Amino acid sequence: MIARLSELLDDYLAMIDSAASFAEALIVSTLTTVDAGRNDSELHQMIDPEGDVRFTDLLAGTSPVALYMTEHFWIPIFERGQISEEMRDDISVDEAIEWLRGVILMLTIRNNLDKKSQRRLLEKFLLNNVQKNRVIKP
Repeated sequence: MIARLSELLDDYLAMIDSAASFAEALIVSTLTTVDAGRNDSELHQMIDPEGDVRFTDLLAGTSPVALYMTEHFWIPIFERGQISEEMRDDISVDEAIEWLRGVILMLTIRNNLDKKSQRRLLEKFLLNNVQKNRVIKP
């Protein structure tokens, strides 16, 4: 399962690495994670073939899979934000990840929000300066 998750993470990280900014990488990665939580049946099957554990349980818990995903997916994104000085300097990477896990959990179970609505919420409450001519694609 870890090998397959690594493949998925590599695909996501390649997409995120091409993002023009930390803000874009954060929005894209969050929306991708929410989409996977809602729709990626292969990921759901890997998490729990019997169907007893939901993606939301994984997000909210401290399972080895959740910790692996955090270490290999979110830490590099937030470190990018620290290096570029786009991320607030008064919170740690661990605090940012913990807060974002809650946001992703909320968005995953809010089936009434389409991607455009999710993006609007993320931009409004997550980012300090969203430029009028943003490079983030809907």
